Amino acid sequence: MQQFQSAWAFFLNNFSLLVLIVLPVAVLESGIGYLIVPLENMAPEDMLEYLSGNATPLAVLGLISMVLVVALPGALVVAFNNIMEKQPIFFIDALTAGIKKFFPLLLASILATLAVFVGFLLLVLPAFYFMGRLYLFPSYVMLEGMGATAALSKSWEVTDPHGGRLFLLTTVFFTLSIGLATLLTSFVFADNVIGSIVSAGLVEYLILIPWSFVYFSLYKSLQPVTHIEETTTEEDIGDDIDSF
Repeated sequence: MQQFQSAWAFFLNNFSLLVLIVLPVAVLESGIGYLIVPLENMAPEDMLEYLSGNATPLAVLGLISMVLVVALPGALVVAFNNIMEKQPIFFIDALTAGIKKFFPLLLASILATLAVFVGFLLLVLPAFYFMGRLYLFPSYVMLEGMGATAALSKSWEVTDPHGGRLFLLTTVFFTLSIGLATLLTSFVFADNVIGSIVSAGLVEYLILIPWSFVYFSLYKSLQPVTHIEETTTEEDIGDDIDSF
């Protein structure tokens, strides 16, 4: 699949910036996992005492992590767009842009997640279809200033001709993410709980980058052709966008 290959090529060509954007989220979630791990072998009364003693760091890390997780898709969209527009951007600026759109991104994420959950109830496969059809919303929120429901509606509308391909790509990325995380936690770090948590989280967010770029590239392909020709920075990515 050309889009799959081009998404990974784009990721590797811009590795440093894109990894720096996802790294804070991965580190924070690993920190939360590190604090929760001791609960595994505790008696109920010890759990309550432990949680009481660590309530503040867990609450602070949890809140910051939630904000960054919601902001991350928007931050990636801003970074993708700046790279293709040949505009330099620092990873903090991309994350800040995502945080500024926290509420529309949060609402859109909740609504999209509910739709995907319904898909899982309908024998799993429809979930990937719904995900592929709805997950252009970060581009519409970040680059066109749409609200949550407008962005989801627009995403559903414009992806109608591409539903089958998006379903396939979404299924491939999801399977790859789960498969690699399972491999690391079950075999490579089978006896190392912290290693399992860190590696699984890192794999999840590294795969999220090219996965998100697939949706972004479709968004760009739907923009005026003259704009795409002026702003594309890499020939192979431009070919991918034109042929989505």
